[in-house]
Amino acid sequence: VHWAASTAPRSGQPPTFCDAVQNFDVARFADMVQSTGAAYLIFTLAHGIQEFPAPFQAVDEVAPGRTCSRDLPGELADGLATRGVKLIFYYHHGVGDPAWAKASGFLQSDKTAFFAHETAILREAGLRYGTKLAGWWFDDRYPLQPFEELYQATKAGNAERIVAWNSWVLPKSTEFQEYWAGEVGGELVRLPEKNYFENGGPQSGLQPHVMIFIDDSWMHAYLNTEIQAPRFKDDSLVDYIADCNWKGAPVTINIGVYLDGTASPATLTQLRTIRKMIRGN
Repeated sequence: VHWAASTAPRSGQPPTFCDAVQNFDVARFADMVQSTGAAYLIFTLAHGIQEFPAPFQAVDEVAPGRTCSRDLPGELADGLATRGVKLIFYYHHGVGDPAWAKASGFLQSDKTAFFAHETAILREAGLRYGTKLAGWWFDDRYPLQPFEELYQATKAGNAERIVAWNSWVLPKSTEFQEYWAGEVGGELVRLPEKNYFENGGPQSGLQPHVMIFIDDSWMHAYLNTEIQAPRFKDDSLVDYIADCNWKGAPVTINIGVYLDGTASPATLTQLRTIRKMIRGN
């Protein structure tokens, strides 16, 4: 799910982001995730407006006022763990946020300071959450970034954490990662049967994986609107997931959620239906 400062409530004007963080019902949300049959959850640490749902000293050193006092990711990690669900963080570097881009040093020709700030944020998160954090999924990651330095920071507190740097449909940007980000989007694009993850392929050596969205386009960011209806028929989704699994790829299904963490009943019904179709009772 893309749950962040840009996420909209089901109706009315949104509260401040930290008020939304404070009011987030972790137990209800974790129950919802578990009910879908998910083995893991990718949850947004930062995206769009660079505000963080937890206290981070490394963030405050860049731009004070961008963090919240409640450690929502930490509570979520604990809640998911008791339900047998692993936690992975989605992270965007925030260069589309003008104030953050300026404060973090992204607008400078020498981006050393920018990546040093990012490294510090990743290291602080990794050390805090330890083995509760199973992986990272990084967005907008094209060449000419210090991937080795960033990769080392992602392993802080848990050397077994898995990492993906999203280079969209382009060849991978670095060898310092474990799995393919697999951003397929709103289409059920089939993986090649061979020569894509093997030696010489554009994603050679990486664990296959795909990420699709099945209702809203990534994030529910529109005021006073309902989450979109499911895009695909149950049979089509089941066939696609089975095909991906046969080719060695787990499927991450992105769904829209409102600011209070609730999802569309129609989407949840579909997820529970395809869970039974794939796994039985």
